[in-house]
Amino acid sequence: MKRPLVYVFSLLLTLLWSSAFAQQLYKVVDENGKVTFTDKKPSDHIKYETITVNTAEPDPQAVKKSRDNKKRWQTDSENPDRKKRFRGYKSVTITSPSNDATVLHDQFRVPVKLALTPGLQPKHKAQLIFDGKKLDESDSNTNFVLTDLDRGSHRIQIKIINDAGKVVASSNTVTIHVKRPQVFNGGPLAAPRL
Repeated sequence: MKRPLVYVFSLLLTLLWSSAFAQQLYKVVDENGKVTFTDKKPSDHIKYETITVNTAEPDPQAVKKSRDNKKRWQTDSENPDRKKRFRGYKSVTITSPSNDATVLHDQFRVPVKLALTPGLQPKHKAQLIFDGKKLDESDSNTNFVLTDLDRGSHRIQIKIINDAGKVVASSNTVTIHVKRPQVFNGGPLAAPRL
């Protein structure tokens, strides 16, 4: 018994929301009591009841809002005109050198590589910070090279700067240890004191 009612109800909804439906609907009840709704006038020998359907034009603002919502959730392939909205960097990591890396006496160039997710945005710059001082700034590259390093431990960090000069993201801080021979002027090398 429930199944015919569901069928009738779904048919009624289909007829109401169909773009081609007429303003008049007809309710037909057969000899078994089965109810059918149709937009075509039944023949005169069938008992039917006329139902008037109220129609209205859709609200233009609601239609525009619905279309805008659909565009907002479309993928880039469905809507190529949509500009990607930058929501910040998810990951800013120095991948080379590794933390606590040792730079030996015969290594004169130390590459510094940054991994960004998403990539460096337009009007953003990567700024290399070496021992707390600004060394280099690049608006298109996230790789740097350090040269002529003094012996000892040094800290490296990269900051992302926007066009207003504000820091929008910072990488992890990496410490490197530079090993260089020590030369004394005017005398032989002395053994280190313990």
